[in-house]
Amino acid sequence: MFTNEESPQPPFGHLLPRGEKGEIEQGSGITAEQAEDAKADTSNFPSPFQGEGGPKDRMRVRSKSIRNLHLTKRARSLRRHQTPAESALWRQLRDRRLSGYKFRRQYPAGSFVLDFYCSKARLAIELDGSGHTKNGQPDYDKSRTSTLAGHGIEVVRVWNDELQQNPQGVVTMLLAQLARRGAEPDGGSRGE
Repeated sequence: MFTNEESPQPPFGHLLPRGEKGEIEQGSGITAEQAEDAKADTSNFPSPFQGEGGPKDRMRVRSKSIRNLHLTKRARSLRRHQTPAESALWRQLRDRRLSGYKFRRQYPAGSFVLDFYCSKARLAIELDGSGHTKNGQPDYDKSRTSTLAGHGIEVVRVWNDELQQNPQGVVTMLLAQLARRGAEPDGGSRGE
């Protein structure tokens, strides 16, 4: 088959198995000078993908993707375990039923998961139950709303009881908020 001189060998020392970097196998047909020249010539390699410029960038991308993965898993779990109020409002918002506006439910945004979000209007809808009145939750909600507002996302808070007692009033209020934000519907309206 191949003799030692004919067999294809990797010309680059850094492609050798771990622990053998820079070592040249006896009888490989590559001199130490050839290996050094090959290491120095990086023109044969494509430039790294955007965002993968070096170890620092890779660490940042990796840690960001881990955070996003955690939020995505949390959002999926919240979608599977909706409250009755979330389910009722989602029936009004899904499939562009609210005058053609597209909403997403349990949408990860920054370090938060928004109950409902219309990206065109940059409008978030948060449904609040009785748990939002105790244990420092009102302060957290204010801080969260302020942070999101700093990123151009307006938060509309709706009490679960209000949605249950007056669903049409909540829908009317949401339409007014969307109009006030100046957002045009996404099209493909299936309702109203």
